[in-house]
Amino acid sequence: QIIGAMHSTRLMSAEACSIQIARRIGAECFNLHAPAVLSSPQLAKALKHEPAIKAQLERLKTMDIVLFSAGDCSQTTHMVAAGIASPADMKEAQALGASGIVCSRFIDANGRQLEIKLNERLIAIDVDTMLHTNKRIMVVAGMAKLEAVKAALKGNLVTHLVLDETLARALMKS
Repeated sequence: QIIGAMHSTRLMSAEACSIQIARRIGAECFNLHAPAVLSSPQLAKALKHEPAIKAQLERLKTMDIVLFSAGDCSQTTHMVAAGIASPADMKEAQALGASGIVCSRFIDANGRQLEIKLNERLIAIDVDTMLHTNKRIMVVAGMAKLEAVKAALKGNLVTHLVLDETLARALMKS
């Protein structure tokens, strides 16, 4: 699990997803026992220094494979629906040129992580840590995520890509 826990009415919890995927492929699963987003930077910093959470975050630096998706930067994106980002966070990211979201991190058109205030409250893998993982598998569906996919590819965040047919055709045309 590369993002802390969150509430979502759209998707299963990150914990449940990571456990199920690990079981199906015979991998070892390590859950990140912390919220995805905290109410203050101070609380996030304190939790990141708790020995159990610190060890879990350190483990992210030794992964062989990372499986993730990408999100769009609309006001209805999963980040807002799950309560990770607020509409104000979205506006800040959009003003800085956000093209997509990977692992709760906003990226620009070149796939670089944007430094926004929300980052200080997140407990999740960052883009630099992802880039040090040998195999980075991105799975995405939906045309709304085309710009996010293009940005992730431009930033070399992806080594393996799984798309729905419509999105794949649109990507090939762009």
